[in-house]
Amino acid sequence: MAGTTLRKMRAAPWLVYHKLRGKSPRNYSGQWNDYWSQATSTDDENSVLWDIETDTEITDALTDLEPHIDRSLPMLDLGCGNGRRSRFLASTFEQVIGVDVSAAAVELAEAQTDDERVSYQVLDGLDTDAVATLSDEVGPMNVYMRGVFHVIHDKDRPTFLANLATLLGDKGTLYQLETDGAALEYFLEHPEDSPSGLPKLMHRVIEAGIIPHGFGEADVQRWFHGEGWDVLAEGASHIHSQPVGGEVGRVPAYFTIARPPTTS
Repeated sequence: MAGTTLRKMRAAPWLVYHKLRGKSPRNYSGQWNDYWSQATSTDDENSVLWDIETDTEITDALTDLEPHIDRSLPMLDLGCGNGRRSRFLASTFEQVIGVDVSAAAVELAEAQTDDERVSYQVLDGLDTDAVATLSDEVGPMNVYMRGVFHVIHDKDRPTFLANLATLLGDKGTLYQLETDGAALEYFLEHPEDSPSGLPKLMHRVIEAGIIPHGFGEADVQRWFHGEGWDVLAEGASHIHSQPVGGEVGRVPAYFTIARPPTTS
């Protein structure tokens, strides 16, 4: 406990510095382009914290989602990064669309994907016009979203949530998995040699100005239940990550399966 407290004190100035440095903290495309433009995400050399293949996390997610989903709809991987999970989703869905706010991420995804069932495009989930255009082109979609909402600032969350509803339409179902606010605590328990005392791969995220805010049970109550969404299932879970402390990371997380409010 004392060691974790000292590491918090060591990490705090780095968090403040990178939070305030350079780009606006709400410049999501700038932050994520900085991150993905420097990322290596091949299996032999992988610098992306949450990009891991040999885990059961997404399989468990689809098991939870199965009773609630219309499989005739396309699956949208929102925040697809380098497309690893888009490619996995294509093994069970006929059409998968991977979207990311970062053009660098989409470029990586396209370079690493050879599957005609998967397509990619740059999309800012806060761009209402672009979201409406995609919705008009594709129609209702299911949405898989992992580790996205927890880095969206409160001021932007109403717009982001409204755009999610547009993408889902009247038939789609959302599966969301987010760190629950304990991510930094978790990684501070598994320090490595980085300037902040965080594991190296987590330090890379902070360097890009990306600060996790968490999205746990109270946030689901506020942003989903409180906004009239139909929450079909929710609960504690984990996001798997690259190894920390010698084993696959299991970052405390919270999952939500939901549909937008109906208008009648």
